[in-house]
Amino acid sequence: MHTEGSLVVGHPRFDNRFQSYLVSSENSCLVKQGEPSTSENTINVLKDTDGSDIFRGQMVIGRATSDSQTGGAIFHLWKAEGAVFNEANTKITPDNDSVSFLASVSDLLLDPVLLFTKDETKSRGRAASIDPAWADSNFLKDGRILNSSSSRPYIDDFYRADDRFGPNPGYAGRDGLLLSTLGAKTGDEIPGDKPELTQNVAPVGSDPLDLGLDGYWERRAWREGMRAIVGQRLELGGDPLSTVTDLKTIDENKLTDDRPHQSLQ
Repeated sequence: MHTEGSLVVGHPRFDNRFQSYLVSSENSCLVKQGEPSTSENTINVLKDTDGSDIFRGQMVIGRATSDSQTGGAIFHLWKAEGAVFNEANTKITPDNDSVSFLASVSDLLLDPVLLFTKDETKSRGRAASIDPAWADSNFLKDGRILNSSSSRPYIDDFYRADDRFGPNPGYAGRDGLLLSTLGAKTGDEIPGDKPELTQNVAPVGSDPLDLGLDGYWERRAWREGMRAIVGQRLELGGDPLSTVTDLKTIDENKLTDDRPHQSLQ
């Protein structure tokens, strides 16, 4: 399992209700001796060019709903001599998680505004103090919980292929296609010199699935599947006042006067 932020688990009263099991039995072909990666939990870390941390997620015991460090969790371990299930060696509490001081759990949660508008991974509050003892914990040394970066898959299946920038702050994680880099705003028309965003036919000699990244899955559907468009997104880019707004016409067509744009549906 991988998280792009911090891993926060806990319980309001108990420290053993959450249990993270190994992916399978210790005798399973999925669990091989010396290969703990089959059951690893990775937490995001981003490095600057000089090797310093831009962002480092933490393993925290607590609850976001109460904004407090409470409860605990059990993470079963895999060692060369076999699996470890006893609570004494597998329990994580606020005393042995990866932070030594944390003002509030919400400080570690990702800032949703920066994430959605600028694709920036940053915590809401101040950084937590890392517990130096975490470096010697069995969870880290045995490869069960560790910091590791991971390439995010690009899945643009929520937005239409409307040949307009946004609402995502960029495309496919490419720096050259960030709206801030291009000097564009959400809703601006994509110019014709950006075929990598709008092309409906792949260039000759390239992968036939190499279609425009703007509304990629709708372009794929144009080419080889079925499109099912629902809701008023059908009118995206159109003038909302060009539909029926005259009260007499609305009444004659059984449209409610408090929903003058119902004809858009």
